[in-house]
Amino acid sequence: VDQTLRGVLELYSCSPAPVLEGAIIVSQGWRRRGLGSALLRAGLGIACGAMERSIRLIFARDNWPMRKLASNANARVDIVLDEFCADIPIGLSQRGSFPTSAMAKEGRFR
Repeated sequence: VDQTLRGVLELYSCSPAPVLEGAIIVSQGWRRRGLGSALLRAGLGIACGAMERSIRLIFARDNWPMRKLASNANARVDIVLDEFCADIPIGLSQRGSFPTSAMAKEGRFR
C-alpha cells in the first residue's frame, strides 16, 4: 500500500504431508481491514496450484484476530501445547468469505 509493505504471507511445505504451514503478519496500523484475509486468500490460491490439501496456521491462544480469521476460513482447530493449530482446507468456502479452488486458480480474490 503506498509503496510500503503492510503485510506478509509466508508458506512452508510440510512435505510429504500435503499441507503448507503459513505465517501471516500485518502491520499494526493495518489490522482489521481485511488484509490478513486477502493474504490468506492468495495463499489458498498458491496451495491449490501446488496441489496441497490445506494451509496450517499455528498461533497463540490469545491471538483473537487469528482465531477469527481461522473461523471465517472454516478451519479445523486443535489445541497443541497451549497454541492453536488451524488447518484450513483448500476448496471449501462454506461461509462465503474465502474462494473455492476454481476461484483461487483464476486469481479472483476479492
